Amino acid sequence: MEMIRLNLLEKVSLRLGDGLSPVHEKCDVISVMGMGGRTIRDILRTGVSRLQGASLILSAHTDWHLIRAVLPEIGYILEQEEPCFAAGRYYLVLRAIPGKKDLTDQEIRLGGPLFSSSSPVLKPFLKRRAEVLSERLAGLLSATDPDPDQIEQLRQDIRFLSSRI
Repeated sequence: MEMIRLNLLEKVSLRLGDGLSPVHEKCDVISVMGMGGRTIRDILRTGVSRLQGASLILSAHTDWHLIRAVLPEIGYILEQEEPCFAAGRYYLVLRAIPGKKDLTDQEIRLGGPLFSSSSPVLKPFLKRRAEVLSERLAGLLSATDPDPDQIEQLRQDIRFLSSRI
């Protein structure tokens, strides 16, 4: 196991259970990773009383916007977003700390601290995000009854991401 190899067993406590239910004592950091954004959001909402001021390290495979949106709701500030690339896929790791700061709609959709990242993966990550939004836009444009507001929002988001590549 990696924890043994890195000699971390004295510093780390791993728990298995449903959501945050196994967390009974105050922790410095709680990590919730490897699920969809909807699942992580639900874990945070239902387990908010167990967070007890811990810093959060979060990484979802999908729907990052749902995690960003829930953080102010549960009393957390999105402090850092770092893109990663592994096994042919892009990931986003978010760090949140206790506090109160609302996010704009754009920050919820596209990221806030993400654009301050110094990661060498940032530009390829943003390029891939713009491609995904472009594919979504193409689908909307070919729809029988496309939503003009959604189309315009996607165009704005693509322009915004493209300007940072």
